[in-house]
Amino acid sequence: MNGEKRRYSACEACRRRKVKCNGGQPCKPCDNLQLPCVYSTWSVGRSRRGIRRGKVIHEYANSSPMAGAAQTRFSEDLLYSLIPYFRSGRYPVCPVLTEEETRTAVADAVNGGKDGALGYAVAAVSLEYMNSQTGPGSGPDKETIESLVRLSIASKGPIVPDFEMSLKAVVTSSFISDALVTVGKLGASWMHLNESIGMLNLLRIGEAETLDTLDPCERARQLRLYWMLFVHERFLVLHMRRTRVLLRPLREYPQQVEDIPPEVHRGFLHIIKLFEHVDQKFVNAVVGADEVDDVDPEWIEAKANALETFSSDLPPGLSEAHQADQIISAQWMVIVLWQVAMSRFWLSSTTATSGIMALTYPIAVTRKLQRLITDIDTEAIQAQGYGINQKLYELTIAIAEVIPLIPPDRLKLEVDKVDSFVWIARYLLTQSTVLDNQKLILEEKLERIIAL
Repeated sequence: MNGEKRRYSACEACRRRKVKCNGGQPCKPCDNLQLPCVYSTWSVGRSRRGIRRGKVIHEYANSSPMAGAAQTRFSEDLLYSLIPYFRSGRYPVCPVLTEEETRTAVADAVNGGKDGALGYAVAAVSLEYMNSQTGPGSGPDKETIESLVRLSIASKGPIVPDFEMSLKAVVTSSFISDALVTVGKLGASWMHLNESIGMLNLLRIGEAETLDTLDPCERARQLRLYWMLFVHERFLVLHMRRTRVLLRPLREYPQQVEDIPPEVHRGFLHIIKLFEHVDQKFVNAVVGADEVDDVDPEWIEAKANALETFSSDLPPGLSEAHQADQIISAQWMVIVLWQVAMSRFWLSSTTATSGIMALTYPIAVTRKLQRLITDIDTEAIQAQGYGINQKLYELTIAIAEVIPLIPPDRLKLEVDKVDSFVWIARYLLTQSTVLDNQKLILEEKLERIIAL
């Protein structure tokens, strides 16, 4: 060892490998394995005087993404008061939990039970409906929703090797994803959605072999869960411009069973069929993927016509809120197709061109949207929460991009439609489910249009 003094602490390589170090330079284990032998500069016996006990653990705990979740508490009364909002607002589009299961989950959130994570997730997705019904700005804000999401994630815990997967775990991750969309955390929402889809696949939910072992009510419930994730995935794929859908449409729709009201069943079935229009070819066209050689103007027109026909044939018994949601959702998909056509220079600015292939098509839908919002109680639209206003926002931005392109002489003929755009934009600026940065963009667009 070249006469060097032996060290009394292990070198970094031995310390990390947890093997005995003889203190040489190089030490014997490092010399045998031809590893770099480096000793820490921290000297042996260095005093820890002045260093607060538990400092490292304290700093780690407070820098954790979940810091603060454990300290956050919500009153029992608040959590239970959200159940009616969940049943009226969330359940019709996600009919996978019975009222008893919902109450049990919320009770577990209050008392620290096994389904507490689901209870907090239910509360988080219910708050946006409470916001919409108590008026803009008067209900709990997005920070409250995010706090509930953090509590749900903390209660759920990490997916460890012995993690217990269940239908409720799938629903929990799905609701967390939904709530994260509401607060604008789209990346995290996408991750939790994929966690939910992963568990769905591992549990073989939706597969014939699994479904055949179930009674009619549970079979219908599991089919509804699969289709619920199918719809949510397609919404996020279009909203975030993702490149791939994971869930394929099943050959079977859920049947009407005794544990779900007929009007909820009909409405949910219609939502499924609406989002079935968003197939992989649709997604490829939107994101400009390589597999779009067979997308042409005729395909765009056919898909748009199918969507408009579908939205005009709503099933009977739908609430005003769900009528508005489905009409606006279909119109949103058509505008997405119009944007595809515009990006490929397929649009025409001539007055002879009408329909989706006209440059001014978004202007034509402004009156329709204004009538929809005014004819249907605005509370009914607000009751659909974040998703419907996000679709309205994207529609409005598309319209704002087109108006400045219209020649001044023709713009004079479209003044009533421009007024409708201004009305819709101002309506969105009052909505608590439109994100702050989106309102800034909308205000900028609105000022530009008014100045024309």
